[in-house]
Amino acid sequence: LTKSKQYSLSDQTTKVLKDLKTKVTITAFVSDEQYNADKLRRLLHQYEVAGGSNLTVKIYDFKTDIDKAQEYGARFDGTMYVECGADDAKRKEEIQGGTEEQITSAILAATTGQKTLICALTGHGEIAIEGGGPDKPGFGMLKSILQNQQYQIDPLNLVTQATPAVPSDCKLLIIAGAKYAPSAKEMSAISRYVDQGGNLMLLLEPPPAPDFADLLKAHGVTPLDAQVKDPLSSAEGNQAILATMPQEHDVTRGLQFVVLPTSIAFDVQEAAPPPSMPGAPPPPSGDKAKPLLKTSDSASVANLAGRRGP
Repeated sequence: LTKSKQYSLSDQTTKVLKDLKTKVTITAFVSDEQYNADKLRRLLHQYEVAGGSNLTVKIYDFKTDIDKAQEYGARFDGTMYVECGADDAKRKEEIQGGTEEQITSAILAATTGQKTLICALTGHGEIAIEGGGPDKPGFGMLKSILQNQQYQIDPLNLVTQATPAVPSDCKLLIIAGAKYAPSAKEMSAISRYVDQGGNLMLLLEPPPAPDFADLLKAHGVTPLDAQVKDPLSSAEGNQAILATMPQEHDVTRGLQFVVLPTSIAFDVQEAAPPPSMPGAPPPPSGDKAKPLLKTSDSASVANLAGRRGP
C-alpha cells in the first residue's frame, strides 16, 4: 500500500507462505502495553492473509489471558509460538521479538523439522565464528542473523581428522581469512567437496596469507598478487577503496553498490574450466566462474612490488 512497501511482506516470506503444504498455527501473546503491539498485530494479520487456509493466527492478551499464557509457558509480553504437525508429533518454535525474519524462519523450522548446516573451517588462523569486536574480528553478529534464519553454524576442524572430509550434509563451507595454508590432505577434502557440488565461500586475506590458487584456478579464477585501484569507482577520494556496481546475480540482487576498503585482483576465465583434479568429473556445460562485482574500464592493479598493470 505504500511506495516503499514498508508494510508489505518480503518476496521470500510470500514464497514460503505460498509453498506451505501443512497446517501451521502462530500463537502470539501481546498486550496493549507491549511497546510495538500494533506493529506485531498488523504483521501477523499480513501473515494470516498471505498464508491462506494453511496458516492460522491466534492472538491473546499477555496480561489478561493468563491461563493460556501459562499453558504455553509464555514468560514475556510479545512471545510467539509457531506450531506444525499433529499433537503426537508437533513441532513448536518460540520467538521473542516477532520480526518478519524471525517468524518466517520459525515457520521454515517448524515445517521442515531441520536446519541447513553451514560449516566454518578452523585451525588455520581463520576469523572466529563467535564473538567479534574492534580488537578481535569475528562473525558473531552474522552467526546470530543466520541462526535466526534457521541455519546451523558449526566449526569444522579437518586437522584433527585422520581422514579429512567435509560433512555430506554441509550446504556451505566457509573459509574466512585463513592465515596458514591447509595441508595437502585437507585441500584434497575441500576440493572433493566442491567437485561433488558443494558450495564454498572463500574470503582471502592479503599476502602473505595463502591465496588458494590451485583450488580457484581449477574453477576458472586466478588470484593476482595485486590490489585493485579504480579512479571512477572509488570512495572518499581513495582509489584503493572501491565502490563497485554489483553484477546481475541472485547473490547480489537488491544491492545498489558495494564498498570494499581493501581488495585483491582476480582474473576470471571466460570459458568453462577443466576438472579441478585428475579423475574428477568435468563441470556441467556452461559452468564457469561468474563475477559478482566489477570495476570500471579505467581500473588498474598494483602488485606488492609497486609495479602497475592493466
